Amino acid sequence: MVPLAEQIAPGDDKDPARIQVAYTRIAAEMSLHDILDQYFKENKVDVLMRRRGTYNQREIEEVVTRFYKNSLSFLSRMTFSCHGDRIFVVSGSARESEFIRYSPTCLNCYHEF
Repeated sequence: MVPLAEQIAPGDDKDPARIQVAYTRIAAEMSLHDILDQYFKENKVDVLMRRRGTYNQREIEEVVTRFYKNSLSFLSRMTFSCHGDRIFVVSGSARESEFIRYSPTCLNCYHEF
């Protein structure tokens, strides 16, 4: 993934909540769903919620995952969008214990899940 932007929550120097935007190029013949299946399997990510949709005539998938870093549990909410041979992802993540605190503020671009 090529990072495009990152916003980190102030006041928490260790494992802060963050919003990130990135993209990657893909083989045009693969569907977004298949690429994400492969990515989550290879990276051993716990997928908690996943749904498909269409936005501005583009295929999207919204995913909530759990991952672990330094024995801490994190939640991440990601929206993947296909644009030709590129996939863009907007993600918001925080420690699981703090996720609900940041959810209304940092992740307000997402619908409730």
